[in-house]
Amino acid sequence: MAAADIAQCNQATLKIVDVVPYFSWPVRLTLSDHEHVCYLIVQEKLNSLVAIIRQQGVEAETKVLHGTTSLEIIREVIRGNHDLVLRVVKGKESRSGGFFGSTGTRLLRQCPCAVWLASPERTEFQNVLGCVDTFTDDPVNVELNDAIFKSGRSIRQYHDGRFSGSSDRSVRRAQDRGFSRHVPRVS
Repeated sequence: MAAADIAQCNQATLKIVDVVPYFSWPVRLTLSDHEHVCYLIVQEKLNSLVAIIRQQGVEAETKVLHGTTSLEIIREVIRGNHDLVLRVVKGKESRSGGFFGSTGTRLLRQCPCAVWLASPERTEFQNVLGCVDTFTDDPVNVELNDAIFKSGRSIRQYHDGRFSGSSDRSVRRAQDRGFSRHVPRVS
């Protein structure tokens, strides 16, 4: 599981969520306890996933959310002060014609933390591109550049691939030319 691996590599906790959509009014009228039944089914599936993740030594918890998927994920990010959202690029039932589903697109546009949309077809990454702004004087952006660089290198090392955009040699060359405050540090 990619989420468990990322959490384990970064000594992070993991929260697995699923969103149960609101049912239409005919369903609500005909089935008396439909939300509770759905909640129990989803919670059982999440608990079985978390049991496997905990066996890997990752601290994990679950939560069932109700409503519109993208909106509820964003609300949970804000409530829990999460650093990263990892989700599939496009759900099975997506009606969106492009590469990204509507939930993925909304998360990329509106989520207040980093969003990693993963494709079920690609589970390993051989070429990672880290995009940094080397001409900034803002300390926050310099720190962000450093974090992007370190994350890219970490992903590259985990998957035994290449990290493009700022190779170690080009970073060292930029540091030698006096751009050390703008360029991520190479360790």
